[in-house]
Amino acid sequence: MDGPEGRWELENGPSEVPDAAAIEEWLACRVSEMMHLERAHIDVRRPFTYFGLSSAEGVILAGDIERWLGCGPLAPTLAWDFPTIESLARHLAAGKRGGGDSAGASAAESELEEILSEIEELPDE
Repeated sequence: MDGPEGRWELENGPSEVPDAAAIEEWLACRVSEMMHLERAHIDVRRPFTYFGLSSAEGVILAGDIERWLGCGPLAPTLAWDFPTIESLARHLAAGKRGGGDSAGASAAESELEEILSEIEELPDE
């Protein structure tokens, strides 16, 4: 997954679908490089748009994932169907490859989970 300097690698990707934690880490490293951010500043529960990821960069990310996992074509809207690193990693770890009919429902569930998580982190008054 990571190279010697902690960078993501496309070559010699995994021989089987990695678990969600491994995919999450790979995605976080890749987004940090794409957006020129420190890896420590990447919160996997924040939406890709929080880091400034554009639609074009989302398509590039989908292509990078395809090459890394060695899988067939992924939906170019993957970063919007699953708007956080966490939700996208879970989706990919489950062996799913495209948006499909359930993408909207999964994205809505992920967004709801993200909102609830942020509410739980709010300070008590």
